[in-house]
Amino acid sequence: MSRYSTDTGFVLSRQEFGEYDRVIKLFTLEKGRFDAVARGVRKPASKLASRLEPFHEISLRFAQGSRLPVIIGAEIITPTQFSLDLDHLWCAHGLLEITEKTFTDSETGETWYDFMSQALPAIFGESAQIVWLMALARSLDQLGLTPSLPQVSTAGLHHFQIESGTFANTGGIPLSERSLKLWQLSRGQSLASLEKIRDIRTEVVALSKVLERFWLYQTGFSLKCRQLMS
Repeated sequence: MSRYSTDTGFVLSRQEFGEYDRVIKLFTLEKGRFDAVARGVRKPASKLASRLEPFHEISLRFAQGSRLPVIIGAEIITPTQFSLDLDHLWCAHGLLEITEKTFTDSETGETWYDFMSQALPAIFGESAQIVWLMALARSLDQLGLTPSLPQVSTAGLHHFQIESGTFANTGGIPLSERSLKLWQLSRGQSLASLEKIRDIRTEVVALSKVLERFWLYQTGFSLKCRQLMS
């Protein structure tokens, strides 16, 4: 990294550091997933504090630090009008958390960045469950964990085995042809495209639960966002 640099990105999470500082976990367009230090951000007079909140798309300026880049400036590009409704809030935190778990340090992902740019403004509305399904499906793709999905040209049920990530005629979790098509679409179609499909809420909620179980089993991670619902 040069002495000074700029980038646009999202705050994924924050960790207290020292008396007044924070380590900010970021996902940015150019540098991908990495950590940076915000010095003095916990002081009452800090101008950076309100600009380094989750959910907003931010323009960031960095200086080279001894160990981590130092955030020396930030401006909100696209504010997200978030609510405290737990049905939406846990999905929003889940999107940030799953991004942090999906990408290793310095791993970039322009497609994922574009997805977040669409998803975060929409996740506090009626599309929250669709966004969560898309995040799970795309995370599995990014991690190389998506199973070989069966052809969906014929009617019937396919039974998904969580432990092995395979499909069989019996046992496991039954998935309809419609659910399998939705799984495929959530991997590559835009949010706007999925929002146009009529009467999919039931399938979205059910499939999200299956993919979340599979994601958790395959990654071995836990999701702190679920604590918001307890």
